[in-house]
Amino acid sequence: LIYKENGNIICNKYKDFTDMDKVANINLDDFDLSKYLTPKIVMPLQIFKGCEWRKCTFCSISYGKSTYVQKSPKKIVSEIKEIGLKYGINHFEFIDESLPPDYLDKFSDLIKKEKLNINYYGNVRLDNKFSLNLLKKLKKSGLRMLQWGYESSSERIMGLINKGIDLKTRIPIIKRSSDAGIWNHIFFIYGFPTETLEEMEETLKVLNNSPKIMHSYVFHKFRLQKNAMIFDQQNILDIKNITQKEEFVPHYQYENANPDDIEYIKNKIHRLTIKDSKIPLWHILMPDEYLLLYLAKFSKDKICRSKISLKDSL
Repeated sequence: LIYKENGNIICNKYKDFTDMDKVANINLDDFDLSKYLTPKIVMPLQIFKGCEWRKCTFCSISYGKSTYVQKSPKKIVSEIKEIGLKYGINHFEFIDESLPPDYLDKFSDLIKKEKLNINYYGNVRLDNKFSLNLLKKLKKSGLRMLQWGYESSSERIMGLINKGIDLKTRIPIIKRSSDAGIWNHIFFIYGFPTETLEEMEETLKVLNNSPKIMHSYVFHKFRLQKNAMIFDQQNILDIKNITQKEEFVPHYQYENANPDDIEYIKNKIHRLTIKDSKIPLWHILMPDEYLLLYLAKFSKDKICRSKISLKDSL
């Protein structure tokens, strides 16, 4: 915390959280809840500090953080219960980097025990512990959507990213989630340093082959984030002419070796989403809070089938 006191700038020393259960519950008493833009409030909640894996080379989230700590399932469920009783909120977004399957298992047990009627979603890793039985159990507890980091279909690129997952189990896990009735939102990365046009095409091919289980998606063009581990590999990955436009922008500009290929893929992704002058309903519902509200009210399959004409969307 940096603040001014008696004309002096005070900078507190960094201190790790060691006990997240001592963090106070959210208090919204002074907020006008009628001013939220969504018809129902989707409350963001955080369970973890830091990241469980902390080794993805493109990511800078864990920079400067030496601990990985969590609220107990009992603590977060008590917080959800209190928010529901005080403010009538029962839609939640977990803003953590990833929610481990073992934690979600215990969490869902407590949701059932407390007889809470909630709808929620969050980010997860493609961990093979997400069995069909567990995913069905999570769906019953109110889980409506999972956001998976698939990234790339190229084994070489995934090796450079260092995601730490079994590449062969990714599609089966996503299929199990769909079979359990959960909406799958997939994150992809394209334009990773040294990635070839063929490798980017390989990722698009997987999406084309799995439309019934990959319900929505977003392709992020690779950005060179400040303090990401990839800086240790910049010579190997031929990252050149790194520049910084503005001090507070969290990523750098750099010379891209294949700008034409990246522009080609970008246009191809656009054509993938918009077909016959129609756009999927989920694409209109971004950001994810709106999609959660629709999933809480309508079936996954109904939203999958729904499309809007490009003319109407404008």
